[in-house]
Amino acid sequence: MFEILRKRSHAIGILCAVLAAIINSSIGILNEFAFSKGVKYQDVAFYKTLIAFIIITLYLVISQQFRAQVFYLRKRVKELLILSFTGVFCLYFFETWAFSESNIPLTAFMIYAPGIITVILSVVFLKERATLKMLFSVCMVFVGCYLLVAGNVVPVYGEGILYAFIGGLGYGFFIFLSKIFKIEYAFAALWWCFLFGSILLFIPYYYLNDYKVIFFPLNSMIYIVLLAAFPTILGFLLTMYAVRHAPASYVQILETSDPLFASVAAYIIFSQTLSNISLHGSALILIGLFILSFSKKNKELKNVNDF
Repeated sequence: MFEILRKRSHAIGILCAVLAAIINSSIGILNEFAFSKGVKYQDVAFYKTLIAFIIITLYLVISQQFRAQVFYLRKRVKELLILSFTGVFCLYFFETWAFSESNIPLTAFMIYAPGIITVILSVVFLKERATLKMLFSVCMVFVGCYLLVAGNVVPVYGEGILYAFIGGLGYGFFIFLSKIFKIEYAFAALWWCFLFGSILLFIPYYYLNDYKVIFFPLNSMIYIVLLAAFPTILGFLLTMYAVRHAPASYVQILETSDPLFASVAAYIIFSQTLSNISLHGSALILIGLFILSFSKKNKELKNVNDF
């Protein structure tokens, strides 16, 4: 019975991580649409977080159970502040900055490149077993992502790569720390994360706008709202669920499929084609994810409680 529960928990974690990757792959495209309307990167990062916080707060008003969960988490405020700094401020600010300086596939890849740190930290501190299949999957996914980007003959954007790497580093630490802290009630935790995230992101927003409050153009509202509702709220929530149902290293590896989905979306929306090298990279990513997802090495998986 417990073995079935462990397998089911593993499957839920995999599903949540993959869905998060699909949803997060829309970030670059939505950012580009917002930039085309004249919105600056610091404005996008701040307003999408603030709108996400407002949306969740509206639910807080109508749900007594949700209010109780949010109030209960006040005792975890220090851990939530750390998670907000790594997973909201570092990720959203530097990720959005990177998209404004570089192109979608290269930025998407570089955001997940530091994910190898999550795998290392998980193996060292969380005692997650580094199986040969896991190591092989890591190699397949990262080589595949590299080929996916290299095959598009993308020029190197120094600053964009640096900002994406910093954002990805924060995201990697967020996944690792989420596993360490084991915060209860993922949706209620989002309220706290977006509260602190909005406050933290207001600092560079206010500074970079010459100490003025700048409102985004109305014709860009749809893109900011979509960023807030899908990758910001839903993608964030799915990631938090994933790390509760599967090892943090698995979640990080699975979510590196983001560049693949981003490239597919770019092809559908912008008619961008993939070269043969990029297609080979996509195949490597899929193979790596398949091997990881269907690995029978479940001994290292821990049974966790549902939210």
